[in-house]
Amino acid sequence: MSTVLEEPQVAITSTAAPLPPPAERLVALDVFRGATIAGMLLVNDPGTWRAIYPPLEHAPWNGWTPTDLVFPFFLFIVGITTHLSLRKRPPNEMVLRILRRGLMIVVVGLLLNAFPYFWWGKIAGVDHPTFWQRVLYRAEHLRFAGVLQRIGIAYMAAALLSLRTTRKQQIAIVTALLVGYWIVMTLVPVPGTGTIGALVLDQPDKTLAAWTDRKILGTNHIWASSKTWDPEGPLSRLDHRKAAAAYGAHRRTLRPRMSGDARRLAVGVGFSNQQESMDQQLRHLHGRIRMCRSGNLRLDC
Repeated sequence: MSTVLEEPQVAITSTAAPLPPPAERLVALDVFRGATIAGMLLVNDPGTWRAIYPPLEHAPWNGWTPTDLVFPFFLFIVGITTHLSLRKRPPNEMVLRILRRGLMIVVVGLLLNAFPYFWWGKIAGVDHPTFWQRVLYRAEHLRFAGVLQRIGIAYMAAALLSLRTTRKQQIAIVTALLVGYWIVMTLVPVPGTGTIGALVLDQPDKTLAAWTDRKILGTNHIWASSKTWDPEGPLSRLDHRKAAAAYGAHRRTLRPRMSGDARRLAVGVGFSNQQESMDQQLRHLHGRIRMCRSGNLRLDC
C-alpha cells in the first residue's frame, strides 16, 4: 500500500495595481466630429472646381451656406474636448498644458501658411534676387492669420476662462462677446468711410474689421485673395465662433451620461447662431446615435 503525497496549494495574490477602467467615449461627439470631417473633405474636394454644387461653396460675403458651418463646428468640438480634458486634472496643472497646446496649433497654422517656405517667382525691383532675398520676401508676405491660428487662440481663451470663472461669469462673458461684437461692427464709425459700420457691412473692405486687419496685420500679411481684409482677422475673433468654443468648454454643460449627448450638441450648435438650419439634421443624428448604440445600424456607425 503506497501513499501519494499531494503538493499543498498556495494562493497567489497579485501585487500589481489594477488596470484603470477604459475611458468612456462621448458617442455623440465622435459622430459629430466624424460628420464634420466628412463635410470638410467634401468641401475641399468637390470633384471639380468648374461646376460646384452651391451648398459646397462659401458665401461670398454676407449670409452663409452649409460649408460655412464646418469651421464653427470644429470650434465647438474643441470646446467640448477642452471640458473633457480639464476635468481630469487640477486647474493649476492645466495652465501650461493649455498654453502649450494652443501655441502648437498656432505654429502649425503659420507653417502651413509659409509653405512652400521659399519664393520662386519674381520680386518687384530686383532683377536677380539672391537666395536670402527670396527667403526674406516670403517672410515679409507671410499671412499671420488663419483657421488653425484662430482655433488655437480660441482654445486657449476658452480653456483658461473655464478654469478661472464660474458659470454665471462664463455666461456673462459669452453674452458680452456676442453683443459687444455686434455693437463694434454696426454702431462704431469706420475710419475713412465717414459713416457707422452698419451702413457698410455689405462692403467687406470697408468694415471696421477690415480696417483693423490692415492696421494691425499690414497689407502684406493678410489674405492674399482679398488684399484688403482677412476672414480670420483680429477683430473678427470676437464673434460668435469664439463664444461657441467658450460655451462648449463650460464645465457643467456636459455630463458623462450618453442619453442627452445629441441634445446637448444641439444646444451648443444653436448657440453658435446656426440652430434653425440644423434642427432637422440634429434630430436625425440623435436617432442614428440611438440606433447605433442599440446595434440596429451597425454598418453606418
